[in-house]
Amino acid sequence: MICQLFQNPIKNFVVFCFFVFILLSQRELVLASSLQSVDRPFTIALLPDTQKYKNFSGIARAHIFDSQTQWIADHIIDENIVLTLHLGDIVDISVNSLWDAALSSLDYLNGLVPLVLTAGNHDISELVDPGSATYTESYQLFNKRVPASRFNKLPWFGGIYEKGKIENAYYFFNFGRVEYIVLALEYGPRDKVLDWANKIVEKYSEKTAIIVTHAYMAKGPKRLKAGDKYSPKLKEVPYHSKEYEYLSKEIWANDGDVIWERLAKKHKNIMFVFSGHSKGPGKLISKGVNGNPVFQVGANYQWEENGGNGYLRLMKFYPKTKKVTVKTYSPLLDHFRTDWENQFLIDLNTGEFLKLELPSSP
Repeated sequence: MICQLFQNPIKNFVVFCFFVFILLSQRELVLASSLQSVDRPFTIALLPDTQKYKNFSGIARAHIFDSQTQWIADHIIDENIVLTLHLGDIVDISVNSLWDAALSSLDYLNGLVPLVLTAGNHDISELVDPGSATYTESYQLFNKRVPASRFNKLPWFGGIYEKGKIENAYYFFNFGRVEYIVLALEYGPRDKVLDWANKIVEKYSEKTAIIVTHAYMAKGPKRLKAGDKYSPKLKEVPYHSKEYEYLSKEIWANDGDVIWERLAKKHKNIMFVFSGHSKGPGKLISKGVNGNPVFQVGANYQWEENGGNGYLRLMKFYPKTKKVTVKTYSPLLDHFRTDWENQFLIDLNTGEFLKLELPSSP
């Protein structure tokens, strides 16, 4: 019987292909089962300000941005990375050459893991006249290079505030038995954007909410407030002061304190607020009006050597114990930051930041 089988090459090939198909199918089923296990820890990667990895003055460090996204892509399975959030300032100046470089780095994640982009002040600073170094604040090129059409056909896309504009958007995810809604909000979000965000969070009150906005946390346990060095200013946004009557000021756009008062503290389902922008990491726990702890975490390393040395944040969620480990890692240097500001534990049960002792591996 075996001899007869090998005497028919066409039949042999068909049988071989069939068994290969079965084996590959089983492998994919096992892989999918492993990744989707509800009790398996999962990781959300945070990309802080990447603007200095290639800037308009000609300094080229795009390989550092590549090292971040390539590492995420390489570790999707073993780290169970389910989502990447960019905290804003994707580029240094909003010009096509810098968007080309940044999007090339982000392409490592394309089709592998969901990516949510947040607009920072540098992402909307468009160069009008290179000769005179004249800039204008505009979301036009931002929305051209990362158009809403790139996202609105994805299964996890929720919706946007303004048609064709991705700077204010929300997304749905389901990780570890928990349904999440992620809201990405513009730099210094206008009053009416905060009103819209309130309606979205309330509409989906059964989902755990994560807010991502570029300018929110200051260094240490503080939110940005009017007058702070890194608070959003009216001159940095393409809107009139009338868009910011919550502050009743002519200089400042809406900052971390305003976002907290007008949005983050109001809803029992808001659990996290993530941001970049400010010099130095920051973290703070505040109780909302419903008594729920809101974990507010900021990270940005652009002032350091090589524009940040590729440090990113890895937040690993443990569904069984309801704890989250926060680690800061550089794929470029293969190095962890283990100080209290960059490595800690979030206990979702008790609403605390705790000291984290971990071996030096992701």
